[in-house]
Amino acid sequence: MVSAVFHSPIAAVDGSAIKTEAAPAHSTGASSPKVSKPANPSMLEPAAPGVDWSGLLLKVLPPIFGIALLIGIWAMVSIGTASSIPSPLETWKQAVVIFSDPFYSKGPNDQGVGWNILFSLKRVAMGFGLAAVVGIPVGFMIGRFEFLSRMFNPLISLLRPVSPLAWLPIGLLVFKGANPAAIWTIFICSIWPMIINTAVGVQRVPQDYMNVARVLNLSEWKIVTKILFPSVLPYMLTGVRLAVGTAWLVIVAAEMLTGGVGIGFWGAQPAARQSRFRGSPEKEYTMSNTSKYIEIQGVDQTFKTKKGLFPALRNINLNVAKGEFVALIGHSGCGKSTLLNLIAGLTMPTQGSLICASREIAGPGPERAVVFQNHSLLPWLTCFENIYLGVERVFGTRNPGAAAESKAQLKARTDAALALVGLTAAAQKRPGEISGGMKQRVGIARALAMEPKVLLMDEPFGALDALTRAKLQDELLEIVARTESTVVMVTHDVDEAVLLSDKIVMMTNGPAATIGEVLSVDLPRPRNRV
Repeated sequence: MVSAVFHSPIAAVDGSAIKTEAAPAHSTGASSPKVSKPANPSMLEPAAPGVDWSGLLLKVLPPIFGIALLIGIWAMVSIGTASSIPSPLETWKQAVVIFSDPFYSKGPNDQGVGWNILFSLKRVAMGFGLAAVVGIPVGFMIGRFEFLSRMFNPLISLLRPVSPLAWLPIGLLVFKGANPAAIWTIFICSIWPMIINTAVGVQRVPQDYMNVARVLNLSEWKIVTKILFPSVLPYMLTGVRLAVGTAWLVIVAAEMLTGGVGIGFWGAQPAARQSRFRGSPEKEYTMSNTSKYIEIQGVDQTFKTKKGLFPALRNINLNVAKGEFVALIGHSGCGKSTLLNLIAGLTMPTQGSLICASREIAGPGPERAVVFQNHSLLPWLTCFENIYLGVERVFGTRNPGAAAESKAQLKARTDAALALVGLTAAAQKRPGEISGGMKQRVGIARALAMEPKVLLMDEPFGALDALTRAKLQDELLEIVARTESTVVMVTHDVDEAVLLSDKIVMMTNGPAATIGEVLSVDLPRPRNRV
C-alpha cells in the first residue's frame, strides 16, 4: 500500500492576503498595479508533511498480532497440560535468571549459557569451516569435469540422505571422543549442500562465458577466478546458507547425545542447567601453401537431439588463403554459425578435418579470436576489464620471440581498443549498464585488441546503427590490412559482404547444408560505398 499526502502552497494562503492597489497617478506615466505582501510571510511556506499513521500501523501491527497469537496459543497449551509445559510468564522469569549471569562457572558440568554458546560456536565453526574448505573446491571440480561428476554423483546420492544420528556413532568409534565426533558429524552433514549447489552453479554457467574462456585460452586458474567464481557465487552462497542451518541442527542433536559443554547438552538438562580440468595435442602438417591457410576437408556436423540425429552440415570443403577476407552468407538455419564455431575450435566435427596454419584445429585459442553474435561479455566485469582480459592473455604472457608487456602497455592497448569503437566514456560501465549496440562494440574491440591471426565474426555489425556500422567497417578493414589477419565473417547483408570481403561463400538451405557456390569479389581496394 502506498500513501501520499499532498499539500498545496496556494491553499495555505488566504485569498484576501493578496490585494491589488492602485498607485497614485504620475504626470509622466500611467498607473500600475501593486501587489502587497501578505501580513504573515510564513503563510506562503508549504506545511510540514504529516505522519502517515495508516502506513506506520500497517508495518507495526501485523508483527505484534503474530507474536500475541503465538503467546496466546502457548499459554493455552500450558494451561491444558497442567503447567507441565511452562507458561510464557514462567519462561520469561527463568530467562531473566539465566541471562543475568551468562558466564558463571561452577565446575565442568555447571556453566552459564554464555560458555555453552561459545563452545557450540567453536564446534560449528570448525565443522562448518572444514566442510567449506573441502566442499566448495570439490563442487567446483565435480561441476567442471564431467568424469568427476559421473564418478561422484552416485556416492553423493547414497551418502547425503544418511541421518546425523547414523554419522555420530561412526565418529565416536573412529575419533574416540565426543568433541571430535560432534565436529565430524557437523562436517559430514553440512558438506553436501555446498558440494551440490556449487557443482550445479558451475554446470549452469552460460556456455557463452565458457566460449570466451576457450577462445582466449585462459588458464584453469583464470577460468575459476574470472568466470566460474563470479558466476557461481550466488549458488555457492545458497549452499553455504543451507549448510549453516544444517550445522546448527546437527550440533544440538550431537551435543544432546554426547554430553559435554554446549547448547545441546545444556538444553537437555533443564533442571540443573548443566552445561555441558585441455584438449588433445594438435597434429602438425608440412603445408606451406598460403592459399590454404585455413583448410576444411570433408567436414560433417551432426547433433544429437531428442528427436534423433540432426545433420547440420554435410561435406564442407573450403580453402581460405592467408590474409583473405571471407564472408559466409545464407538463410537462417543453414549452418553458418556452426561452421564458424568449427573453425574457432568451439565444437569438433563429426567427420572430416580442419587445418589452420599447418596445424589441425583441436580446440579454441586466442590466435583465432571470435566476435560472438550475442556479445558474450562477462557481466561482472566492466567494459575495460572485458577487453583487458583478452589483451592480458595475448600480450601479458611470454611468447617465443616476444617478452611480456607491462601493465601500462596492456592498459594502453585496452584504452586504444575502447577509443577505436568510441566507448572511452563507458570504460568503467558493466554490460548491464550499456545498450545492445554498445555491447557488440565491446565484443568487437576485445577481438581486435588481441590482433589475432584469424578473426572470426558472427554478424558483428547487426545490432549497430548505420553510422557506427560504417565507421567500424572502415576501421576493421584498416586493422585487417595492418595486421594481415585472415577474416571469416557471417553476415546476412549482401552489400556488406561485397564491401568487405574478397570471397563470398554461399550456403545451401539446411538441414544437411553445404557450400552451394563460392563467388570471388575482384573489386579493387579501397572500396567506396554506393
